[in-house]
Amino acid sequence: LAFNNAAMSWIRSQPSVKYVVLSSLFTQYTSEDWGLYTPEGSRATDSEFVRAALLSTVQQLVERGITPVIVSPPPSSGEDLGHCLVHAVRTSMAVGACDFPLSASRVERRGVLELLDAMGPAVRVVRLEDFMCANGTCRTRVDNVLLYRDRVHLTREGARWLGARAGFYEYVVGSDPGTAH
Repeated sequence: LAFNNAAMSWIRSQPSVKYVVLSSLFTQYTSEDWGLYTPEGSRATDSEFVRAALLSTVQQLVERGITPVIVSPPPSSGEDLGHCLVHAVRTSMAVGACDFPLSASRVERRGVLELLDAMGPAVRVVRLEDFMCANGTCRTRVDNVLLYRDRVHLTREGARWLGARAGFYEYVVGSDPGTAH
């Protein structure tokens, strides 16, 4: 809570801020295995409470003339994809050896995707699966770039590749929304 409050205070004190990109695994807000911390104390995960809190944050930004953009977590199979990629490179496995079905990711990230879908049309949401998955398959390595560091994070090189390929800057500033929604 302290970090979130400090971040919002900083944003409020900076008149030059035009855009805020919100990104997270979001699993901590949608899984029953986690608890939520609020100014009133901790509470069980509650999807409607989380949706309302995220929308409240978005609304606070909009009221200040700031454009919020929410970026989903990367698609996931639930496996340690970074480990798989290192093993694949060391053993000269096929480029797509660690790729996985988009359907597996949608099962793994179901609660998160439901939360992001509930944001409504007024909130820009970039779903990374739109850029990392094609024809029902999510790629883990592209153009000799390993995309995943571990089970849930992209490598720096993977993030750079993805940002450049997807045109995230243009999407955030509204000059070319691409395929994000």
